[in-house]
Amino acid sequence: MLKKGLSGVVATIILVLLVLVAVGIVWGAIKGIINEKIDTVNSCFGNFEKATINSQYTCYNSSSDEFRFSIDIKDIEVDKLLISISGKNQTKSFEIPQLGSSFIRNYNGNYNEDVKLPNKNAGLTYVANISEIGKPTFIKIAPFIDGSQCEISDSLSEIDDCILLIQ
Repeated sequence: MLKKGLSGVVATIILVLLVLVAVGIVWGAIKGIINEKIDTVNSCFGNFEKATINSQYTCYNSSSDEFRFSIDIKDIEVDKLLISISGKNQTKSFEIPQLGSSFIRNYNGNYNEDVKLPNKNAGLTYVANISEIGKPTFIKIAPFIDGSQCEISDSLSEIDDCILLIQ
């Protein structure tokens, strides 16, 4: 009779408080991760096909072993573009804008000069030296918006020879 202990009600309240504190700690950690992922998705949401390959100005020049491709940017602000060109021998990926490169140049520029990104609602044509890649079979682009890489926004698998387009 002289033993003292916790009543069942007090023990239940303490257990409920411990569970609530544990849930609060777990939710705080998960909420930060979820918000980070939502910010990434929101920056790319609704921007599908707003960075596109202009197939009219995209072709392979077999005599010079150069690949000409044109990129159009619609009404979005793009930080940079990830371009991937696949050929018979290998795939080469690179980013635009790019400081002097011996692989890619602006259409009217020279190799080893800075390559710039098209402005909003504009397009630019580029030339890539693809001697190590071989004849291109595929090109795809993915924009970076607000520091996040978005999904592939456009691709092209039927690449004509530039000589055929001129005739």
